[in-house]
Amino acid sequence: MKYILAIHNTLSDIFIKCFDTKEDLLAFFNDNDWNLIETVDWNHLEKYTDAEAKYVADKQSSAWHHLRAYLRVIK
Repeated sequence: MKYILAIHNTLSDIFIKCFDTKEDLLAFFNDNDWNLIETVDWNHLEKYTDAEAKYVADKQSSAWHHLRAYLRVIK
């Protein structure tokens, strides 16, 4: 499976990050102090294979700099 994040950044628009494992994805969030959305089923991320990416995390480093991460899983 591939875990693809589309990250919307208020400063530079959108960028993409890809991960080969769920562990790598979770380490990225943990190492970079992201706030995980509690309604996401973190134990079963494999089910987020819909055509629409799921809003899964956010991060605010200042009053004017905000990031939002959207996940899509590809089998």
